[in-house]
Amino acid sequence: MRSCLCLFLAASLLAATTLRAGPTYWNFDSTMEGWAGANNISSTVAAGVANMSITGADPFIHSPNDLSISAADYKYVVISLQNQTSANTAELFWITNESTAYDGAKRVSIAITPNDTKQHYYIVDLSGNANWAGTIKQIRLDPTAASTGTVKVDFVKFAGAYPSTVSTIPGVIELENFNKGGQNNAYYDTDVVNNGGQYRTLESVDIEATTDAGAGYNVGWVSAGEWMEYLVSVTSSGFYKIDLRAASITDGNSIHYELDGNTIGGALAVNNTGGLQTYANFSSTVELPGGLHVLRIKIDASKGGFNLNKLTITQQSDPANTIPFNITNANWVATDALGRTLPDYTQVGATRTAKYVGMFYYIWLGAHGNRVYDITKILKQYPADPLSGSNPGWGGPGAFHFWGEPEMGYYHSADPWVIRRNLTMLANAGVDFIFFDVTNGYTYLNVVNTVCQIIT
Repeated sequence: MRSCLCLFLAASLLAATTLRAGPTYWNFDSTMEGWAGANNISSTVAAGVANMSITGADPFIHSPNDLSISAADYKYVVISLQNQTSANTAELFWITNESTAYDGAKRVSIAITPNDTKQHYYIVDLSGNANWAGTIKQIRLDPTAASTGTVKVDFVKFAGAYPSTVSTIPGVIELENFNKGGQNNAYYDTDVVNNGGQYRTLESVDIEATTDAGAGYNVGWVSAGEWMEYLVSVTSSGFYKIDLRAASITDGNSIHYELDGNTIGGALAVNNTGGLQTYANFSSTVELPGGLHVLRIKIDASKGGFNLNKLTITQQSDPANTIPFNITNANWVATDALGRTLPDYTQVGATRTAKYVGMFYYIWLGAHGNRVYDITKILKQYPADPLSGSNPGWGGPGAFHFWGEPEMGYYHSADPWVIRRNLTMLANAGVDFIFFDVTNGYTYLNVVNTVCQIIT
């Protein structure tokens, strides 16, 4: 009976975890970690990077054999490399326990940046590849199509979304749903025990039930240096607001986000919320490129631990197109053509209460003939004696004049477009009311009526 019970428990544990009998990642910390069988590649490791010198055509190198990786669980391969060759393609081949020969069917091409100056993540999406099936036995990396040069590989790892689907942005990411892959691949935890004992009990990340709205689980017992990763698909490039749902009983905690190995958004403080199950949102705005990416949340400081529930990510407008302060007429300073400047805020102070500003509104422009008389131009055309009665530029008796060419051109005061434009500028300038001069023999009631209709 005891042996049967042991077999039953072993089978249950196997069913509860993800098949990853072999390693799921290679960081090349000090050695090639079992990568061998190279063709026209000479490899050395320095500063945690595999330096692959290309010595001829068709360069490639093999991972360790007998990996026993479930293709259904691990549908992505993430490679961080710096391509210092002129080629723009790499390739990934694989064999399975069911199909043990390398061939052209079990391969994908990878677009890489030529003559690159830094490391880049390349996420190989195999989720739709019919030949990525069964149990992966071994992979082969052709790091470049070039026959000379160097490729520097920081890491290679299998990645799988949990439970099974990549998180979409905008959307919600439950933080207990970090990637498949285990310690040092999908996460880093300072101990090997799930201290909360909930949900993913065979992983080292500490998970417990939460009483936050929506229930579910939270990640807790966090320590500085710990991190978790998530495969995400960003719907479109742009700016996004990330609301971290967190709870803490101390100040001085902080986290930051990374996308494909690059920090985004800077440090985010997570301060005292009043209890480890009293949650609040801690927000930051970041710019994200569209497509498939790896998002990491990393703990920078933990003053006694805090709890992390989820990320809610929403798209935002470009901050560069958002006015960062309130622009009012109090900020404006006007200077005329003679260099005379109105007093500014420092001289006149803040807007006075119970004070109103009114302006004359001229309603006769364009109403007297089709010829334009521009005073500014007349003065320039007859500089010797511009005010002489013999100056023909002034026109005959009763002629009406523009002081200069208006911003919207010479116009008729009854033009509705002009009226709307003028009223908009007066409103922006803080003018409270306008009044008309009706003391003359002609009152231009058609213009007055049009102005009043537009205002109302």
